[in-house]
Amino acid sequence: MIANPIPWPNGAKCAASITFDMDADSLVHIAHPKDGHSRVSAISMLQYGPKVAIPRIVESYRQLGIKQTFFVPAWCIEQYPQAIEAILEGGHELAHHGFLHEHPPRTFGRARGALARPRHRGDREGQRQATAWLAGAALQLFPPVR
Repeated sequence: MIANPIPWPNGAKCAASITFDMDADSLVHIAHPKDGHSRVSAISMLQYGPKVAIPRIVESYRQLGIKQTFFVPAWCIEQYPQAIEAILEGGHELAHHGFLHEHPPRTFGRARGALARPRHRGDREGQRQATAWLAGAALQLFPPVR
């Protein structure tokens, strides 16, 4: 037993964290950078999240009085602003999830990580703005912990 246990409210014994990843079709574009835009079937399927699921989840959680964290790539913020607005208006938290859902251990060693390099339409300023907007502050990149 812990000598100094955490005093949970109302006699609770633990806490749970509920999170969602809203990756949408960023996964298609990271996996197929040259022709991802032509993979219409996969894109259509993955757009279900931001276009249908997010409004349903936000409304369900409003009814239940639950708040949660949504991990969202910055690319998805640019592509699906209505989903992001619904998340924020519902009082939920946004958490950083890369620019285009990069794999951190594979990318941090390259060009100071995935956020440091433009991927979407070659638009570095748009990428910076989307990421800064998600973070709510200017972006500062850190090297991986070794």
